[in-house]
Amino acid sequence: MSFREQLLKYDFKQVNSTIVADVSGKGQAGVIRNFDKGGATISTEPVFGIESSVLHLPGGNDGGYLQFPNGILKGSDACTLSLYFRCNACTDRSTLFSVGSDNLFSVYFSPVNETSYNCFVAATAGGLSQAALSEPLTLTFGEYYCLTVSFDNEKNENRLSVYLNGKARCSFTHKKVTCLSVGASGEGFIGYGPLSNDYLNADISLVTLYSGVLSELDISSLFSVSDKDRIESDIKELSFLSNLEVKNDITLPHSGAYGTTYSWSSSDESVLTNDGIVTRPLPGNAKATVTLSL
Repeated sequence: MSFREQLLKYDFKQVNSTIVADVSGKGQAGVIRNFDKGGATISTEPVFGIESSVLHLPGGNDGGYLQFPNGILKGSDACTLSLYFRCNACTDRSTLFSVGSDNLFSVYFSPVNETSYNCFVAATAGGLSQAALSEPLTLTFGEYYCLTVSFDNEKNENRLSVYLNGKARCSFTHKKVTCLSVGASGEGFIGYGPLSNDYLNADISLVTLYSGVLSELDISSLFSVSDKDRIESDIKELSFLSNLEVKNDITLPHSGAYGTTYSWSSSDESVLTNDGIVTRPLPGNAKATVTLSL
């Protein structure tokens, strides 16, 4: 495994025409392509409760996209990419990130319906027929996420590990594609890739690329979120309890993925206790309606 070194960091606070400054100090500035056609804009807005500079990519046939310096991963036998993004619309295989050509490391999207899409991390050798894919992450259009992906050759196993909002989600391997072969085989982009049908309609904030694989603790720290937004993210995961028809005891979570602690209060403990124990009405009696308060 290579030494963990920050290769570049784009916070989009310093953009001169089409040049995006690298604030890591390594001098690896990015370039906004198609600026004269589909364009791209920069604005300031809250991302998980923190005022951030955001690169807006409009998508379509002529949309703008961001290009990394050539050879940014050359010589790296491992890497970690992290970025905040919000996908507004996509078509099949719309690419969030890619580096390489014949051997390709990429993150791409495919629509599920009008409100959601699947996110895949892929390692590809010689086209889609030789691709290894992550489990799909089903995400919601118009919402921000922090995605982190590591690519390693530890123990001669080409493993890619996927993290969403600081939490491990899945991992997979590809027998042929290595980080070294990816870094030697082509250019790197945000919002475009060699397998894309068009450019991605998305908003991008805080892109960081490392050589080497970060620890899970370091990856968790990349998801910098206010307490208020951590609570809101945890509460969204409780939506399965809304208007629930209960026949048996239910498991009420006592904590969320981002550290929120829950305390439940039932409006009628003779039917549903604060711990989720259910006592059903006797046969012939009307259904009971109970409100759980958080």
